[in-house]
Amino acid sequence: MSALMAGKFSTDMFLGVLPAILPVVREQFALSLTAAVTLVCCIQLSANLVQVLIGHLRPYKRRPLILFFSLALVATICLTNLLPHSSRSLPALLLLVAVSGCGDGIYNPEALRAVHRLRRIQPAMGSSLYMASAFAGYAGGGWLAAALVSRFSLAGLYFLPLLPAGSFVLIALLRVRLFIEKRAGTANVPAAKSAQISFRAIMVMGILAAVSTNIFNWLLPTRLVELGFKLTFGGLSIMIFSLGAVVGSFFWAYLARKKGELFCLVLSLLPGVPLMAIYLRHAAAKNAVWLLFAIGFCCLASYPLMITMARHAAGPNLGRRMALIVGGVWGVASVVVMLLGPVADRFGVGAVLKFAPIGYALAGIFGLALLYKARHPRNTQRHERNANQQKKLF
Repeated sequence: MSALMAGKFSTDMFLGVLPAILPVVREQFALSLTAAVTLVCCIQLSANLVQVLIGHLRPYKRRPLILFFSLALVATICLTNLLPHSSRSLPALLLLVAVSGCGDGIYNPEALRAVHRLRRIQPAMGSSLYMASAFAGYAGGGWLAAALVSRFSLAGLYFLPLLPAGSFVLIALLRVRLFIEKRAGTANVPAAKSAQISFRAIMVMGILAAVSTNIFNWLLPTRLVELGFKLTFGGLSIMIFSLGAVVGSFFWAYLARKKGELFCLVLSLLPGVPLMAIYLRHAAAKNAVWLLFAIGFCCLASYPLMITMARHAAGPNLGRRMALIVGGVWGVASVVVMLLGPVADRFGVGAVLKFAPIGYALAGIFGLALLYKARHPRNTQRHERNANQQKKLF
């Protein structure tokens, strides 16, 4: 598990780099806000869509070959400083971040198959450990990149490839192996708690929450620079937000053992909505940054619970389910946020950030409806029968 966590930390670290240094990239390459948001969308979209394309591959292979390709490609974004510093470099920038995003994305399906193979770790805790590494990597990448770029400009990114190189060696030395899919007709029998929830429903909640997360993560550092804070403060803010998710993921995983994943999912999402609204109203106050820990503890930490439910839901094979819940969810969310780029250009970053809590609220309400349906199946069945009878009458 330690090798997989190290790899997840060092790959997701590069997803946090670009939002944290976006003000510098915009200045160095003379980019509009729309172009800059497109860059962030490109790395996120490539990281997520590639999972959907490859997640179902190699279901009967034990050796994690794709993990090694991931760790070799993910640091491509560090070559940014080698490009001519002008807006004409935008296509080359898009190519670099796309390759780096693919390097990050292809790590997840096989890594989660390796996590699924572990029998000594309770499923919710295994997902939480894995995603805690992702949150910590995203947080650490944003903070470290902001610190290095503040001191060495974009050349500071040259130090970052050391971490995936170390993870490459660790995975090889510890001989990580993958879970083998069962043959058709015997696979994917859902666990009792997840059998009441369809994989599609989990996807809907994941997309709604991911849209909120992307709006917040991508635009907050830029907004903080607009408010007069240093570049490093934006990286610190995202780090605190993500560290709250690290702590929260363990808390909700422990509670889920007693109360169930769906109950804890709803319980985590809804309180975070007013907290985020309060933070956005008072973001100009430096001490408001500590609210981000509570928001991450509630909202962002709900995501590992969705992965746990998806691991045992009925549907396509495990690799495909993991690709969709990780890649498909964040890929759709990336497209939505990209479409908001022109809106941010016209009305300002602060105006778009006000919409960030809405996705969390909708996901929580949707989960609440699923929870009611799961706990009152007879009422739901009666309503469905009545609706069918009315359709027959008309």
